[in-house]
Amino acid sequence: MNSSPRFMSHGVERVLHELQPWGSPEGTRFFPNALGQDPPRTESRKPWHRWLRECVDLLKSKANFACDRDALNAFAVRPDLAVFAKARWENKTELAAATVQALKCEGTLEDLLRGPVPNAYYFRLDFDREKLGALFSHPFPHVHVIPEGLPRLPAPVGPSGNVIVDFLEWVFLQCHHGEWLEWAKEMWKQECLQKGMPEEREWFPAFCWAFRKDPPGGLSTYQYLRKHAEKLNEMKHVWREAKERDLSLRMAPEARALLDYPA
Repeated sequence: MNSSPRFMSHGVERVLHELQPWGSPEGTRFFPNALGQDPPRTESRKPWHRWLRECVDLLKSKANFACDRDALNAFAVRPDLAVFAKARWENKTELAAATVQALKCEGTLEDLLRGPVPNAYYFRLDFDREKLGALFSHPFPHVHVIPEGLPRLPAPVGPSGNVIVDFLEWVFLQCHHGEWLEWAKEMWKQECLQKGMPEEREWFPAFCWAFRKDPPGGLSTYQYLRKHAEKLNEMKHVWREAKERDLSLRMAPEARALLDYPA
């Protein structure tokens, strides 16, 4: 596939495609679909190469993949990034529960499968309206960065409640910011060309510069961004619309208002 991805990478597009309800009023879907169940449990004491081996072996037995590489490709959204996901919904598009696990390693997943690598980073999104922990002890939804226990960090969720998409974007912002920049730049470029205002494309490098260095005119970074807040918010709106095209599942606003704290 040579065309540019609509969201982050072609691998992420596969995740969203396999989790999409496709008209079913309720149900549960997995990524990779060939697995059709949760992956083996992660444990703090289990080395990541051992967990990855368990995932590969389970997938080979479930889907009759002939080799390790075929199994890895089923859940690799990039050569160094594995994703497993589960989403349950009702009322056509209302997200009831979701778990998304992402494992980023130095080198490639094939390197990790052969043995330990210097660094590996784990992120897990937990969203379940029926599993809340003690009173407001768990942010709703939340992210784990180790397999078990603390910390539980508030998940990044935008105003539309597209929990899964926002989490996957956050992983790329953390681990592959350059690719996120290329996607964001392309989405803004398309918007400017569609509106017949190609000169507006220059706002993107201007904001990139302002975030990293002192902007022109003797303004501080914050002063510059505040001065051009309308344009920056317009750009953010374009990204929001672009990234939400491929997954319709949303957290209900009333669930967020009820279960999130601080309010």
